[in-house]
Amino acid sequence: RGFSHGDFAVIHNGNLLGWLGLRDRLESSGVQFFSQSDTELIVRLIETSRAGSFDEAFVDALRQVDGAYSIVALHKGSLYAARDPHGWRPLFIGKNSHAVLFASETCAFDMLRGTTLEVTRINEVLPGSCVAVTPEGMVHQRQFEKPVPSPCGFEYVYFQSPPSLLLGIDGARSIAEFRIAFGEEIAKEISLPPFDLVIPVLDSAGYIANGFAKATQSTLVDALFRSHFVGRTFMEPLQENRLYLQHIKHNPIWRLIRGKRVVVVDDSIVRGSTARKVVGFLREAGAAAIHFVSAYPPVKYPCFWGMDFPTHDELIAHTSGGDIAHIQKEIGYPDTLHYGSIRAYRAALATVGIRGKICAGCILGHDNKNGTTEPLTLDVCDL
Repeated sequence: RGFSHGDFAVIHNGNLLGWLGLRDRLESSGVQFFSQSDTELIVRLIETSRAGSFDEAFVDALRQVDGAYSIVALHKGSLYAARDPHGWRPLFIGKNSHAVLFASETCAFDMLRGTTLEVTRINEVLPGSCVAVTPEGMVHQRQFEKPVPSPCGFEYVYFQSPPSLLLGIDGARSIAEFRIAFGEEIAKEISLPPFDLVIPVLDSAGYIANGFAKATQSTLVDALFRSHFVGRTFMEPLQENRLYLQHIKHNPIWRLIRGKRVVVVDDSIVRGSTARKVVGFLREAGAAAIHFVSAYPPVKYPCFWGMDFPTHDELIAHTSGGDIAHIQKEIGYPDTLHYGSIRAYRAALATVGIRGKICAGCILGHDNKNGTTEPLTLDVCDL
């Protein structure tokens, strides 16, 4: 709208910090906004940049914002892609002899096999870098901010699809392999009374439960049918909607559950509403005993970088003060409740080749220095 370099389009995954202050500054100078989206702020910063070209305006806008972003822009046949300096959200570039493509996960490229767009090479868009692709297919990469890589740890446990690669390079391990390794590591730490079945809370916990069952030499049964007509309830902003969707999302197969001592494995417990529903379903189906395992360590701190839990008060591990007995009560009194440990998490990441820092602000907390908030990180090294 009135941009000197012509029309453009932007798509953004992430969450910006302190963006309302920037918005107020632009509005006070006469810039109009038409939504409550932080993505629109990036659009207006590009439009108002004094840079002499679109690619310079794009980078100029990103240098003014703080927070998590993986972003792709289209302008006059050229594609531009960039990641924040931490690389909190994933972004990959796929190439073949005549095309360049961007995706937030490598599994998107898998869908192109056998077509003219089949990808033959995959790499990550590096943190703090911008990749420009001309209409002729020429690729140029530049570093616009100093990289301090610390990708989101919750991505590996919950968000990313099992076929996706962790590193985006040939020979990299998959999300599925990490989750299996995580389940195996958790099984090493948990002491349970005799049980009959391991039940995953599908979909994201399926491979974690697979690893747990493998390590404990027990039977894995998909006894909680998961409706794929219902999306991820975790992302639903209204609690009443989350509760309704959770109720219709999972359907216990009671003939597989009745009279059985079960271990139910979920990827995490954030608010506790899904865990409460699952425990209730299993009780109604006649489970003789219920042992609940949350793979991810207790989520005690809010995330401001793209996860949908921005306040302390909605986190059951925070409101309970970390008291396991209190959390058991809140989720319907399973016979036992267990969390995966940070040690198990680090060990599983190391097993599949992840090294360096991982964002763990939701489990470790935040560092507030020099007027900025940064999530604390885990160091993953050879264990």
